[in-house]
Amino acid sequence: MQTKTRYQLRLLNADDTTAVADLWTMSFGPPFHIHDPVNYAEQQLSYLVGAFSDGKLQAAAGITDFDLHIEDRWLKAGGIAAVATNPAHRRQGVVDSLLRNCVEHLHESGVGIACLWPFSYGFYEHFGWSTTDMQYSIQIALQGLHKLGDARQYKLAALHEFETLMPMHQTWCQQFNMSLSRVERRWLRWLFNPDFVGRMFIHPEGYMILDLLHSKDRKLVIREWAYLSSEAFADGLALLGQMDSQFDTVTWNDGQTEPLLKAGIFDAITEIKLKPGMMSRVVNVESLSAALKLPLTDYPVHDPLGVSTQNVSQSESTKALSPGQLMHLVCGSPADPSTSLLPLTKRNYSAEHF
Repeated sequence: MQTKTRYQLRLLNADDTTAVADLWTMSFGPPFHIHDPVNYAEQQLSYLVGAFSDGKLQAAAGITDFDLHIEDRWLKAGGIAAVATNPAHRRQGVVDSLLRNCVEHLHESGVGIACLWPFSYGFYEHFGWSTTDMQYSIQIALQGLHKLGDARQYKLAALHEFETLMPMHQTWCQQFNMSLSRVERRWLRWLFNPDFVGRMFIHPEGYMILDLLHSKDRKLVIREWAYLSSEAFADGLALLGQMDSQFDTVTWNDGQTEPLLKAGIFDAITEIKLKPGMMSRVVNVESLSAALKLPLTDYPVHDPLGVSTQNVSQSESTKALSPGQLMHLVCGSPADPSTSLLPLTKRNYSAEHF
C-alpha cells in the first residue's frame, strides 16, 4: 500500500529557477507555459514557495499582489498563481500544504482576500474558495455593424503605447466590483509574449485590443474591450463592422449585456453564454471587516485550511460558512447579489487573469 510522501516547504530563490521553470512547463505546457521564468518569479510574484522531497522540487505555488475594487474602495488582495505539481506527486496532499502556506502568508500580512482562476472549480471549493462572478461570452455577426457609429473614432496604436490605456482601464475597472487593477509590469507581460499577436485601437472613451493569433475560421477574437460610454460602444461596433471582409463574427468577454441589447442589433447576436469567473475567499476576517466596516467577525467560519481566526470545529462546520461564502457577504453571491451586507450598486466582473 502506497504511503503519502512527506514534503519540506521553503521559499524558492534564484537557485531554484531551472527546477521551477521545468515544473511549470510540465504542468501548464504550451501555450500556457510561463515565458521568462526568472522575470515571472522575480517581477510578477511577491511570494513563491516550493515543496521538496528527496531534495528535489515537486510542487510550487505563488502569490501575485493586486488591488481589488469593491464599490468605492480599493482593497489589498493576493492572487494565488503558478500552482504546479510533478504528476508523480499529485494526490499526495502537497497542494493542500502549499495553499495553506500561501493563505497563512496573506493572513499574517493583513491581506483580507485571496483570489484565483481555477483549473477546476470543485477542487478549489474543497479548500474554501467560492465563485464570485459570472461572465458573459458574447458572439455577434459583423454584417451591417458599420452603420452604428463612427469607426474612425478608434485610432490604431502600437502596443507599446499601452500606458495611454492605463487610466481608462482603471476607470473601467471601477464600473464593477471584484475587478483587479493592472500595474505596468502586468501590462508588459500581458501584451508582450510569444503567445499573443495583437492590435490595439484607442478611443477617447475606451479601447479595444484584438487577439489576432487566436482569430481563425473567420471569427475575430477581442482580448479586451473597455468602453466608458454608449458612444464608445457604438463606435466600436462600427469598427468591427468594417472588418466584415476578413471575419464573419466577433467574440469577447463582458461583464454586462445591456449596451449590446440597447443597440437593438438582435439579428446580429449569434450566441451569449454565461460562465463562471474568478474564485475568492476571505483570508483575514479582522482586516477585511475593518476595511469595509462590516460585522464579518460575527459569522462562524469553517476554513478547510485552518487559517481563519474564528475557525469552528469539523463537527460544527455544517452550520458555518466557508471562507468563500463569507466573501459572498461582501460582494454578493452570483446566484443572489442580495446576500451582500453592503448596498451594492455595481455588478461583479473580474477581467484580470493571473
